[in-house]
Amino acid sequence: MNFPSVTTVLAPFADFSRVSPGVLDAAAERGDEVHRVCALYARGLWVDEVAPECAGYFASFKGWFDAYVERVWLVEERLVCQVLRFTGEPDLVVTLRGDARPSVWDLKTPRAASPAWRAQVSAYRHLARKAGHDIERAGVLRLSPSGRPPILEEYTKTVLQDFNVFLSALNCWRFFHDRD
Repeated sequence: MNFPSVTTVLAPFADFSRVSPGVLDAAAERGDEVHRVCALYARGLWVDEVAPECAGYFASFKGWFDAYVERVWLVEERLVCQVLRFTGEPDLVVTLRGDARPSVWDLKTPRAASPAWRAQVSAYRHLARKAGHDIERAGVLRLSPSGRPPILEEYTKTVLQDFNVFLSALNCWRFFHDRD
């Protein structure tokens, strides 16, 4: 199986041309570390020392998680859609307190939102549904660098439109990359 990932398909639509390579590399490293410690916490595992530049983001996540998550279904698990031939790794599939069904959430550390996030989350929702999760809600959590509550951006109302956008990007990716 050599299916493209959701992030690979959407990569052409993430414009970082105005960000210097050093700043971009540091942000990517920080994002990877924030995801690592948040995933450990969501899995109920011990979290080792959190780097100072990640501590606020982790505190933001931990506060939200402790207050709102009732049940964890999966954390950063690779999912595959054999029919549409793509793969992805949603950050969280959880049931929130008061919800009857699970939802999918992607963790973000940038301060500014990206339109590509809607297509990304819709693809993760599709993958989670294919894996047997009856997803109710979908969105992103923009974690705060200062430890404040995250900004929750819910895309549930537009998720079907957003998935059509993802499918368009997937078809373009196939046109330019598939040689089978």
